[in-house]
Formats: sequence, structure tokens, C-alpha cells
Amino acid sequence: MSIYDLEKLKDEYLSRKDLYEKIGKQMCQRLESSIKNLGIAYSIKLRVKDVNSFVKKSIKKKCEDPFVEITDQIGIRIITTYQDEIKKIDKVIIQEFNNRKREDKLQSLEPNQLGYLGIHFEVPVYESLQELGELENDLYNGVMCEIQLHTHAQNLWANVSHQLSYKTANEPSVTVKRSIYRLISLIEIFDSEVNSAKAAILNQSDFPETNLLDDLEKYFREFSTKPFDREFSLQNLNFLKSLLKVEEIKGFGKLIEEFVDLHRERCKNIFDSYSQDERDSYKLLMLSQPESIFIFWRLEENKFNLLNEWEKFLPRELLEFMADVWGSRLPESY
Repeated sequence: MSIYDLEKLKDEYLSRKDLYEKIGKQMCQRLESSIKNLGIAYSIKLRVKDVNSFVKKSIKKKCEDPFVEITDQIGIRIITTYQDEIKKIDKVIIQEFNNRKREDKLQSLEPNQLGYLGIHFEVPVYESLQELGELENDLYNGVMCEIQLHTHAQNLWANVSHQLSYKTANEPSVTVKRSIYRLISLIEIFDSEVNSAKAAILNQSDFPETNLLDDLEKYFREFSTKPFDREFSLQNLNFLKSLLKVEEIKGFGKLIEEFVDLHRERCKNIFDSYSQDERDSYKLLMLSQPESIFIFWRLEENKFNLLNEWEKFLPRELLEFMADVWGSRLPESY
């Protein structure tokens, strides 16, 4: 198709756009299904290129076949907090999509260039989602989905660098080069220091609540995508940890892993049942916190001790609701 037949190009793209939305949602669901098992916080955003952007890019790039040459008609951006989480999601995407192009933008960017950071993938949707009936049409063979994987810092840089990017035949001045070096370095340093700070906090032996929360969050993220109040979690774990022996605190991750493995389907059904509940009810608040996994565990192990400690710090009715949800019955107060 000639890019100069703009009306025809526009109509053809519009005829595909609804399917692109469907494909994008299917790709997001596939990614979310795999990433949630990592137990980390992330956001995922789908963007299907609008028709004007598509036509404009076709003209700018002088495309012979824009539906093949423009690889970001369907775009997915995954954003997470820590650099080590980027590595985990990177592995998942590599395993999930065999036939894909991968590029680490930091490695490919010249030191004196502005540009995107993070890891970018180009995934052929026809080969990845042939289970969709519409994709049996060869018309969509060659259409790509671009997946961008960023930390929050890299995502901020992506937005800023787009505004600062330059195209010039002249070599930038030394002053400009040094500014660019510093900007790129700041992003790398920020992500590196955030990772180091996380490790340092988790290694504080005199503050075990952070490690307990880290272990609980891993499984909470498997069942729920809702945000939670970290300060409230640490406050609750400060008294809940008194229910644990020293060896249980040290081996907490393994204990919770064994509990979730035994009750995974039960937990999933509970969180799924209440995930769409929009009632403004205080009773639901504990289900929106990672320590909900701890509560279910102790309801199974020793609900008498749990209740006794709970009533010193929190209203009994909150625990009664969690017990009802779990299918347990609380004893009378001591």
C-alpha cells in the first residue's frame, strides 16, 4: 500500500484498530498471568496508536508497508520500582515469547545520545496469540507488539528525553555532551542506590517486620493487584511477630511458602471474590493488606493466641470478618 494514499491508509488502520485493542488486552493478560507469580509490585499500561499518529509516522519514515514497518502500533509498558525486579520480569518475557526481538536501550545508546532507557521487546502478535480466531487471517502476520520494561526512574526519563531529543548534523558541544552523560548517569545511580537501600533495609536484624512484609508481599501480589498501606502493615506486623518463635521468624519465608502452596486455590478464591467489591466497608481493609496472608496462616495454626494478641491492638470485629472469610470461627475472648 502506498503511503501517499492517505485516505485508504487511514481506513485500513481504523478497520484494524478494534482488533489491536483486543490483541493488546490479550497480551496484557498473558503477561500479568506470568508476572503476578513473581510477587512484585508493577503497573502495566496498554496503548494502541491512534490513526493520526500512525499516518504521520508512515509519512515521516517513508514506509513501504507501514503495517509491518511500524512496530509500535500496539504498545505495552511495564513499570516497576527496583532494578532487580526488571531482571525478573525480563526473564519472564524471554520465557513467554520465543520469537521476539530484545534490546537493552542502555547498552545500545551512545554515551552522548539522549534516548529511552529500559528494555524493549518486539513480539509478533500473530505467532504469540494464534489462539484468537481473528489472528488466523494472514493479514496480521508481521504485526508486532512493542513491550517496554522500565523502572519508575527510567519511565520518567523516557518522558523527559522525548522532549529533549535532538537531531542535528553537527557534533554536540562538550558542554552538551557532559550534561547528557550526567543525566544518563543519574538514572543509573538512582536505580542502583534504590536497590542498595532496599537490600540494607531488609538486612536489618533488629527490624524483622520488613523481612516479614517482604515475604508476605510476594504472595499477596500473586492474589491481589490492589495498592496497600505499607506503614499500616509494618505497624500490624510489629505485634503479630510476637506470635512467632525465633526460629519461625528466621524461617518465615519457607513457612508462608508451605502454607500458600497448601491453600493456594482457597486464597485465590477469597481474593477473587472480594476483588471487585467496591463497598466502603472498614471490614474489607485487612484483605487489602499483605498481612492478610499471615492472618489466614495463624487462623489455621493457632487462632487462640492470634485473638489474644489481636485484641490488644485492633478491634475484634476486623479479625471476626477475616475468620468468616477463611471459614473459621473465633473462640470467646480470654
